[in-house]
Amino acid sequence: AEYTPKQCKTLLENRVAGFHKRVMSRVLPASKEKLTPKQEAALVSFAYNVGVGAFERSTLLKKLNAGDVRGACEQLDRWVYVGRTYVQGLANRRKIEKQMCLSGLTPEET
Repeated sequence: AEYTPKQCKTLLENRVAGFHKRVMSRVLPASKEKLTPKQEAALVSFAYNVGVGAFERSTLLKKLNAGDVRGACEQLDRWVYVGRTYVQGLANRRKIEKQMCLSGLTPEET
């Protein structure tokens, strides 16, 4: 089947909205209150790439739900491998996600 650009955009928006809902359902309410839109976007981008299951089992989520937002953001650096092989494309993606995640921290959290 062929899709128009508008249909593709709608499909992507719906898929991302579904990931956002699943990701945020795993974040404890106290942690959700601390997150900025950029931080949420970084988490959704990460989960979209690695899968929600991997996100759910991650140390990143554990740190986030323990109130350690900076520690959660720092965990993104660990997700740059396929098996034991370093992948530059993943490192590039994680760098952007990490910048988004850290940009939302207040001075007292740095």
